[in-house]
This record gives sequence, C-alpha cells and structure tokens, in this order.
Amino acid sequence: CRLRKGRRSRSFHTVAGTAVAGEVFVDTTGTVVFERGQILDTIAIRIRDDRFDEPDSERFHVRLDGADSANVVDSLGLATILDDDLPPAVSITDASVLEPAAFGAVDSLRFVVTLSEPSKIPSSVDWRTLDGTASAGSDYRSLAGTVVFGADDSVEVVTVPVLGDSLDEYDETMEVRLSGPVLSRLADSIGVGTILDNDTAPEIRISDVRLKEPATGTAGAVLRVSLQRPSAKPISFSWATEAGTAVPGADYLSGSGTIAFAPGGRDTSVTVSVLADSVAG
Repeated sequence: CRLRKGRRSRSFHTVAGTAVAGEVFVDTTGTVVFERGQILDTIAIRIRDDRFDEPDSERFHVRLDGADSANVVDSLGLATILDDDLPPAVSITDASVLEPAAFGAVDSLRFVVTLSEPSKIPSSVDWRTLDGTASAGSDYRSLAGTVVFGADDSVEVVTVPVLGDSLDEYDETMEVRLSGPVLSRLADSIGVGTILDNDTAPEIRISDVRLKEPATGTAGAVLRVSLQRPSAKPISFSWATEAGTAVPGADYLSGSGTIAFAPGGRDTSVTVSVLADSVAG
C-alpha cells in the first residue's frame, strides 16, 4: 500500500549478540511508521524469562534496514538484558557406606553436591571433612577441596575414602562441610557420612583349670575369661557353675555372676572355691 503524504516508515529486524534469539529474546522483524509531524516511536522486543543466573552482559541489536523519505543516521540500537535471577543455591547430600571387610581395605563415601538450577556462569564452593564419632586417619581420610561447576552444570560428587578395620563398633559418622561459595549461595551446607560397621562381635572364651584338692579349707580355682579380640562396645554376660562329676556343696561352692568388659577390654577371671574333703579320690 502507499503511505499517505507526509508519512515515513522504517523497517527493522533483530540481530543476535551474546543473547541468543529464540532462547533469550524473540527474533523480530517489522516496520516503524511515523505520521506527519511525529518524531518519536518505540520498538518492543519480547524478552523470554528464565530461572537461570546469567551475566548482565547479554546483548542483542535492533537494526534499521532503510527508510522512506528519511535519512538513517544511526541504524543500530543496542539492547542489554539485565539478569534478575539469584545465584543458584548449592546443597550437599548425606551418604553412607558399609565399612570395608578387610583391615586396610578402602571404600568411599560419595556426597552429591548440587545446584538448585543450572547457571550460565561458572561457580564454585569449598569443602572439608570433619570428625563426628568417626576419626580421621583411622576410619576415613581427612580431605579438603573445591567443587567447580561449569556453565550449565548442576551436579558434582565429593568422594571421601573409608578405611576398613576388624573392630566391632557402633556405626560412626563424619561430615563434609561446604563454605566459601563463589557465584552461588549455600542452602544445605552439611553432608553427614555414616560408616556402617560390618564386624561381628568377638567370641567369648573360658580356660580350663586343674588344681590339687586342698587338704583343709578351700582353694580357689581361677578360670581365665577372655574375648577373641577387643571390641569398641561394652560387653557383658552371665556365668554360673554347673555340676559335672564334682558335687556342688561337697567338692566346690556353687557360684554365679556377671562379667562386664569395658570397650577395649579383653581379659578377666572367675574364681570358684574348691572344698577339702576326707574321701580318697
């Protein structure tokens, strides 16, 4: 169609820069028409919203292609998109692993570190291990480091070696703690690592004893009671005498009680009183 006398028009189109057409803004073409006496108009370009933290330097251009009844002095307009999204939140999961079966064997706790959403900007966060009931050097290896997320990454893994032993013990815990986020923010900053014990309780053993019957009075028969190996747990159990060919009250005094081993203890004893008698055996 023809423009009315005094009307002027300019066609335009968008040109991608660091901002990607279709992803960050809507690729647009059109025509600006100035009525007679009009000196100002605007061009609206739709910007796509997202949840991604990204640089404020995302830019694109609007280019004027030509003019009808007007000279184009500046044909290129620069549009800068200012990001309004918060940096992503970084979190770490808990982890658990069965203690390695053999003394000196190594397995690993795997803590997953995640961003709440991917970011167009690389980010990082520091981490370090801390003792709980587990001890660095004997139960796990003390470590520290930095998790780095590249652009569009959102998942990384922190690995902590776990050391095997043969000690019966309670399940133990340690921590991986996040700190010093760069271009991210802390959400859940503590991951609890649980080392599940796989060692059986130690065997209980009691020794035999042989002694000469006393001529008069009593003598003590001392029986050694021991654990096959130490335990990190307290261990207790009951004991009682039981007749064999010897007769309680005539050959020995009946007895009973409780034996308790503190953590790390292995040896104790039980004493049974043996009686003298006048019968030749």
